[in-house]
Parts: sequence; structure tokens; C-alpha cells
Amino acid sequence: MDIKNREELVYATCLLLVKHYRNLAAYEANSGERLGYHTRVFTPLLHPERKFCYLGQSEKVTQEDKYLEHVVPCGYMMYELERLIKAGKHSDEELARALQKNWKVADLTEEETQKLNVELKLKSTMPEGWDFMTGNPEDRLTQAGIKLIKS
Repeated sequence: MDIKNREELVYATCLLLVKHYRNLAAYEANSGERLGYHTRVFTPLLHPERKFCYLGQSEKVTQEDKYLEHVVPCGYMMYELERLIKAGKHSDEELARALQKNWKVADLTEEETQKLNVELKLKSTMPEGWDFMTGNPEDRLTQAGIKLIKS
């Protein structure tokens, strides 16, 4: 693959992750062991994420109160990729495009992060009924009343 820009690099990385998760699912099917999944796989692959996956910042962010948050939680993305691979209804390319769409980070305030994680209990999940393949990645922020200034 001839990578010409960041968008192509992000897609290629997403495709690599999908293939990795497909390999893990095959290993599990053959061995009975579920190994190799970890939510922290995302951040080091596209480091720094602000350069590759940055969506924007909350309109309330200040220089002193800024916390980088995954718009769709890493654990949720990992779980959904595993689930969708095991369901066998999507190609690697379809899953990679969905991951690329959902793998976004944004700067939020500490208060906004607390609202998402504690008050709304959306630390590692998305709003009820949200769909990994078709949903808007910002729906979790919208539910919390967080408005982003796009970059």
C-alpha cells in the first residue's frame, strides 16, 4: 500500500488492527484461549493521537483544564471489533473503515470527563442502541451536552 497522507495511514493502521483481531479470534477458536486483547493497543499505534485522530476540543476547554478523551471508548471499539469479526458479516475493509470513523480523540474538561464516566456511566460504552458500523462517534458527547470546536 502506497501511503500518501495521514488519512491513508490511519486506514492502513485500522486494517492492521482488524487483521490482528481476526487472528486473535482464529486463535481462540482453535485453542479455546482468549488472549491478546487490550484496550491500550490504540494509543501507541497512532502516536500522538492528536496528530492522527483529533476531532477537536470542547468549547469549555482551557489551557489549564484539558484532558484527551477517546470519543468512542477504546474498550468499546475493541469489544465491537471482536464481536463483529466473530459474527462474520463484514469484510476487513468494512470494519477498518468503521474503526477509522470511530477512532477519534477530543480535548474535554475534567468536569466533562467526569460527567461521561461517572454520571452517565459511559466510561467504556456508548449510548444504548448505538451502532459501531453506522453510528455517529460523537453521540456519547452529545448525550453529555458536550459541544466540540472542530479542528
